[in-house]
Amino acid sequence: FGVAVVPGNGRARHSFVAASDVAEALAAAALEPDERGEIQLAGPEALTWLDVARVYARVLGRRIRVVHQPVTPLRLASLALRRISPAASHLFAAQHLIATVDSVYPPDDTRRLLGREPTSVEEFLRARLAII
Repeated sequence: FGVAVVPGNGRARHSFVAASDVAEALAAAALEPDERGEIQLAGPEALTWLDVARVYARVLGRRIRVVHQPVTPLRLASLALRRISPAASHLFAAQHLIATVDSVYPPDDTRRLLGREPTSVEEFLRARLAII
């Protein structure tokens, strides 16, 4: 519809990683006898939510209107639901975190396990549009 709802001010940076890359990397890790410990799965670039909206606008060839989702209601909902529904409380807390905290990781483990460059946000979107 030409609208991107971004959490908070849209400036939190994340190493967006495609779910298919995660599945493929985890399968590869499970088959490696020497693989142990923590692996960090990450996409090839760290982007803000505003960057992602710009990628969508460029790929779609249309203007995208950005609407900012306020973070205070997310935090308040998390606190209010803590005893009533811990699962819902955790979902709102997670939304608050992705709006306010960077999650930037190097893509080294992902590259190693995939044997290729991880899928970028733009590649992901272009692949999805090709299906439609």
